[in-house]
Amino acid sequence: MDSALPAGRSLAPGVALSILALLPSVMVLHDGLMALPPEAALWAMPIPVAAALLALAGTGFLAARGQTPRLDRSGRLLALATLALFLWASLATLLRATDPAYGFLRLFEVALAAAVALALAGLVRTGGTALGRQMALALVLGIAAALLPMTLARAASWPEGFGKLDLAGFTHIRILGFSLTLGLAAATGLWAGETGRARARLFAAMVAMAAAMFWSGGRGALAALVLPLPVLALFLPTLRPGLLALLAALVAGALAASLLPGVSAEFGLFGRLTDLGESASADTLASGRLAIWRILMGASAEAPLLGHGMAQVHWILAAAGEKVAHLHAHNFVVEAALALGWPGTVAAILACAAAWIRWLLRARASGDPLHATGLALVSAFLAAALVDGPYFYWQGLLPLALGFALLAPCREGQAPAP
Repeated sequence: MDSALPAGRSLAPGVALSILALLPSVMVLHDGLMALPPEAALWAMPIPVAAALLALAGTGFLAARGQTPRLDRSGRLLALATLALFLWASLATLLRATDPAYGFLRLFEVALAAAVALALAGLVRTGGTALGRQMALALVLGIAAALLPMTLARAASWPEGFGKLDLAGFTHIRILGFSLTLGLAAATGLWAGETGRARARLFAAMVAMAAAMFWSGGRGALAALVLPLPVLALFLPTLRPGLLALLAALVAGALAASLLPGVSAEFGLFGRLTDLGESASADTLASGRLAIWRILMGASAEAPLLGHGMAQVHWILAAAGEKVAHLHAHNFVVEAALALGWPGTVAAILACAAAWIRWLLRARASGDPLHATGLALVSAFLAAALVDGPYFYWQGLLPLALGFALLAPCREGQAPAP
């Protein structure tokens, strides 16, 4: 399909495709050359990433000016609910946060991701489903391509000072895990729209990502992939061929991972399976998450109406004497309870459920693989956010923004891609 972008505005698709395809690999080089401690990237979005996302949002808005998706009544209500929750979190951060500056920094990152989602949605609307498919494919291939320089950097112990769970470009092995989940979810949705060599290339990327997932031993990352996607496939026939491809890629990836040296004795495919069988308690099985959830839920009970403000988990855990004071709650419901209080959390859950049902009905009615891809991305993100923090890092926020964009309506007169 020819692009519907007006003359003089054709820069934006190239910017979007380049960022989606190259940013993960560029950040591998950035981490190695800058030799910053991995904690720096955990505490805040790296400056090159923020600059790239600002460029993506800016060029996207300029190119799609006046072509952002028109919202129906339910869409407007969801948009207003989202804005209200953002303002609520801002007020709670101002009034209640231990470190309000850090809370507003994280709110800025969320707002930036929202701007990227709107800009990408505008590009899909003006450029059509062909451009949307190219952007989703760029995301998948970009994550898969970054595995090579990341592996070479790790083999060369580059940069110095990185521990066994630190990875150039992905910062931490768990961030790698949910990045692979989102890449595989997008690939599963794209499968039905690819043929021939394009499908072979996509499958190779899926196998590489599956192998890396099993190598990392990410049980939550795997569960966030294999639990929601089969449920989606019950309602979306266009997702079913991709589900079979995903199963084949997971089998091939598991076999490949069994031949690779593990991260450590307790990580990797067999290390984590052994840990699963020998865990003496639910908290051990959950890698300590239940303990921090108990602390955080106790803190939420101290401020049930307004919450403690955005991104205050670290200070709450430090005050409770936790040895490892994590930056996020490893669960978006607990995170929301702390940031918004329980009334805001209930409103956020209802808004998410309403949006997901609305998108499911749209994807089922359209039969468009692009809508299925977007819903697979969003669903895998939500599943991963129950046990990890993709909502806290750009490696999760950028794919989520693309998922939202793919679920937006195309320009009038443009049929879904075959």
